[in-house]
Amino acid sequence: MPFGLTGAPFAFQSVMNRIKSEVKAAIYCYLDDVVVVSESEETHLKDIAEFLQVMEMNGLKLRLDKCNFGKAQLKHLGFLISRDGIRPDPTNVENYFRRFIPNFAKIMACLHELTTRGEEVKKNWNETHENAFKTVIQKLVEAPVLVPPQFGRPFEIETDASKEAAGAVLYQRDNDNHLRPICYYSRKMNKHERQYSSIELEALAIVAALKEFRPYIEGSGTTIIRTDSSACCSLMKNKNLQGRLAKFQLAIMAFDIKFEHRAGVDNKFCDYLSRADIIKAIKFNVYPEDIEEKKLEMKMENLVMKNSALYFYNQEEADDIRLLIPYSLRERIIKEFHADATQGGHLGQLKTLEKMKKRVYWPFMVVDIKETIRGCATCQTAKVNPGDRVPEPLAPIEPPDYPFDRIHIDYFGSCCDVNG
Repeated sequence: MPFGLTGAPFAFQSVMNRIKSEVKAAIYCYLDDVVVVSESEETHLKDIAEFLQVMEMNGLKLRLDKCNFGKAQLKHLGFLISRDGIRPDPTNVENYFRRFIPNFAKIMACLHELTTRGEEVKKNWNETHENAFKTVIQKLVEAPVLVPPQFGRPFEIETDASKEAAGAVLYQRDNDNHLRPICYYSRKMNKHERQYSSIELEALAIVAALKEFRPYIEGSGTTIIRTDSSACCSLMKNKNLQGRLAKFQLAIMAFDIKFEHRAGVDNKFCDYLSRADIIKAIKFNVYPEDIEEKKLEMKMENLVMKNSALYFYNQEEADDIRLLIPYSLRERIIKEFHADATQGGHLGQLKTLEKMKKRVYWPFMVVDIKETIRGCATCQTAKVNPGDRVPEPLAPIEPPDYPFDRIHIDYFGSCCDVNG
């Protein structure tokens, strides 16, 4: 290799691709792993003979002890591949595969938190982490067969979301009209997304699933989106959306899809996420009041006491520390920032919000600002709604009859004398 070993895999793959182009049979090459696929035993023998002949012509050799012939099922790149589909190799359970496990993000949430907070794993490992680890291993060993996609058939996607995670399954129907899974997808919600409303969470799950499954569904006709949120089913018909929902609607419009509503009890694979609290209580004896306490503790993680006052601390930005305003003072604070001569000057909703969020904080502050400013009597009197403005008709000027017939002058004054 003229430039060292870095380019060796690319060069070797280029050689195998050239050899592949000389063979008419169906061949799949990944570096030195070559698979010859045939529909029948007779065709398979002819395809192997053709492949070996091309290898000989190009001066390449094969080790017989590393070759397998006439296999109905084989191991390739960590997968078990057969006529029925593809599944992970059970002997390699230490190499898990996310797309084979439904609700993977939900199951692994506690393990991710244990490793991302810089805590000592051995010291903080408890029964919850052990159960999550065993669950993933068991689900991997029992992973269902994922069928390869048939791009001549329509795809179907089921989605669901909760405050903790979002999940989705990509399906296709077989010849018997049975739904067969092609791929699973799940992701954990971050601390900001957990504050979303129910419809925003469901819409986020749909957008995330469409982006994840884009290589499958794009250009494959109309894809059916099945969700237990009736509000999301009518999302595309609403023309007056704002904020996040408008952004989600725009992302969904890039795909050729059709919504179908499905009751949560029938949404077997995905709806586990929205019922996680109930299942957790059954499995681990966690009661609703314990769950509420845990949620309260999570909300208090971003609060710090400083000079006998409570502050909101953004853990992602070290300099983002804002005073937490109690409920009784919120309306007064908004009016100070909005109408005070030094602070506000009757600014609009967005400018008032930009000023306030640099200094103070409370949940759903945007909603309170909008309601307070809408009730401002001065703004209602002095500011005219753009939709209510009556345009002044233009007064056309007659063309002059001769040069200097009409003279227009702008003047101002008087001005005082200055030096320099």
